[in-house]
Formats: sequence, structure tokens, C-alpha cells
Amino acid sequence: VAVPTLVVVGERDLPDFQGIASRLATGIPRAQLARLPGAGHVPSLETPAAFNERLLAHLAAAGG
Repeated sequence: VAVPTLVVVGERDLPDFQGIASRLATGIPRAQLARLPGAGHVPSLETPAAFNERLLAHLAAAGG
């Protein structure tokens, strides 16, 4: 992956998915991990305002 990457995971998601998200964020150059409070497995639907805020900030920082 050669572009800035945002890895999003809900703080209430299953431990396996928490681990996968952490591994992706550390293994992908220029990746950031966003752990969204109050969200489970589908943060974009469970906490849409927080998800959109993080996504828009990431896109703005990446020049998108």
C-alpha cells in the first residue's frame, strides 16, 4: 500500500478484529489507527459522526 491509510476499528469490536486492525496499522507505511469509542464491528453505521470526522480529517491531511 503506497498511499496514506486510515485503519478504523470500533473499540467494542471483537479482540481478533482489534488485533487485525493494529497489525494493519503497524504494517502499512504511513497508516494511522482510528479506534472509535462506543462502536463495535461497523463504526460507520454505529458512530457515523465520529467516523466521518476521522475520515474527513484523514482525507484533508492526505490532500484529498
